[in-house]
Amino acid sequence: MAKDISDPHADYGFSCLHYSVSEASGSIKINIINKQKTSGSVRVCTIDQEARSGEDYDGIDKVI
Repeated sequence: MAKDISDPHADYGFSCLHYSVSEASGSIKINIINKQKTSGSVRVCTIDQEARSGEDYDGIDKVI
């Protein structure tokens, strides 16, 4: 079962929960907020919906 994205995480968050981009945008920058100001890791990945990784955008799945 997928986690509700509106459920806040105690350590990390985002400055914005919803982004909209067009093909003309070229790229997007998403800020991850470290609420506790301590070191840690966050997994970042893209999920296909209307756009498809490899066809419409360069997907990502890594720990930062």
